[in-house]
Amino acid sequence: MRNWSIERKVVAAVIGSAVLALGAAVVFFVWIRETSNGWPLLGICALAVVAFLLVMLLRYVYVDVRKHHNLELRLHPVNHFLETLLDNTPSMIFAKDAKDLRYLHFNRVCQETLGYSREQMIGQSDMELFPAEQAEWFARKDREALDRDSVVDVPEEEIETRHGKRILHTRKIPIKDANGEPMVLLGISVDITEHKRTEQRILTLLDDLKRYNTMLEASNQELESFCYSVSHDLRAPLRAINGHARLLELECGPALDEATRHRIDRICQASEHMARLIDDLLEFSRLGRQSLTKYEVDMRTLVQRIVDDLMVQDQSASLSIEVGRLLPVEGDWHMLSRVWLNLIDNAIKYTAGRPDRRIVIDSKRQHDEIVYRIQDNGVGFDMRYYDKIFRVFQRAHGSHEFPGTGVGLAIVERVLTRHGGRVWGHSEPGKGATFYFALPSILTNTSTPAPQSAAAAI
Repeated sequence: MRNWSIERKVVAAVIGSAVLALGAAVVFFVWIRETSNGWPLLGICALAVVAFLLVMLLRYVYVDVRKHHNLELRLHPVNHFLETLLDNTPSMIFAKDAKDLRYLHFNRVCQETLGYSREQMIGQSDMELFPAEQAEWFARKDREALDRDSVVDVPEEEIETRHGKRILHTRKIPIKDANGEPMVLLGISVDITEHKRTEQRILTLLDDLKRYNTMLEASNQELESFCYSVSHDLRAPLRAINGHARLLELECGPALDEATRHRIDRICQASEHMARLIDDLLEFSRLGRQSLTKYEVDMRTLVQRIVDDLMVQDQSASLSIEVGRLLPVEGDWHMLSRVWLNLIDNAIKYTAGRPDRRIVIDSKRQHDEIVYRIQDNGVGFDMRYYDKIFRVFQRAHGSHEFPGTGVGLAIVERVLTRHGGRVWGHSEPGKGATFYFALPSILTNTSTPAPQSAAAAI
């Protein structure tokens, strides 16, 4: 009897009491009947025994019911805690009877999502709450979880609610009783409707971005092709202008006055400057189309060769170029040589006229990048013009102060951008300038040292 439910015990006590009461009535009847025959004592004893048994049975039931009631009182806070915990869980949690798949429990999030109250859901089946097709789908997945005796994951399922259609990610878990038989089907669902909508918007934006990128690439190709054609077609007229001007000076030299000779020189200088502009523009355009051939580049060797070549062109005793530690990097040898050539040549150019010309070149590893530095003590520039210096034909100083075309730093930025790097600088007028550029420091497993032909080409 210890394992009987309280309801079963009460029923047993009532039946037992009825049986004992019936027995007592029979004994009393017999006692009355037999009193005249001399059996009163026996009847009284039998009646006392029956009464005693009845009292003991009732006492046992009372004690057991009281224990059960006390246990319920102790379990009430625990049940309330668990109920509160389930109601405040951000996921939908429900439980169904494993036999008929009717709802046994329904937390607050389920009520808010589906639009049904707990009273409306408890005891109902999916067939009574949702469209037939959806209800059949839910029931099929429920049975699958119970038959497989394992968790069934449903990554995406649609459900009709009173607020409209929602999309859920559901896991269904079978819960067994002490005998190992399915007792309850536990369900945990997460509303992923907004996630799916956001995902769809992202996919739409990606499609638009791909389309715009394709259009942009086509436009850039047309622009670069146009730039290359125009630049190439301008070479012939410039050569003709320069050639005819020099021929005019040669043939009519004695007859020309000083002012005329000066004008002819200006024509020749302007045409030569224009030719250099075209050459730089062609290179800038070509760098946008040229494919990258990446190797592990020894920056120390590359920079030292460029410095040696530039020092031959500028043999000023006051010029000092200090090359420090330069970490290797993965990149295109030829393109990176253009970066170093433009930056070092600028440093030499803008230190001209200084009594103590000093240029420092070094590098350091910073997070996942290698940062290179070129510092000089030249004339510097005003940071108000910083946004312009990396644009084509934009300069911080006029061509009458320092020669140049205004394309060099634009080439530097384009090359570094194609390598996944960046460039920036800082300066003050009269206090020199410092330029930095950073490249990714992680070399791929396929990177190999630059071939000797590439290094020898510098």
